[in-house]
Amino acid sequence: MKLTIHLPEDLGRRVSELSDPESFVTEAVVTALGRPGRDEAPAVPAPSRWARLVERVEADPVHLDGYSVQ
Repeated sequence: MKLTIHLPEDLGRRVSELSDPESFVTEAVVTALGRPGRDEAPAVPAPSRWARLVERVEADPVHLDGYSVQ
């Protein structure tokens, strides 16, 4: 899709001087909107500390770094 955007003269000149202005503007818009484009998978948040602990206990419930006896 082509889209015409009006920018201040000095800003437009700086963007047009970049090596790949289209990619730069695309990345800036994606970042500003805070969501991925259609072709990108949504970002999966990292599991919390407690979720990682549950995974570790489920994976090896016998060896809890020496705390299984307690």
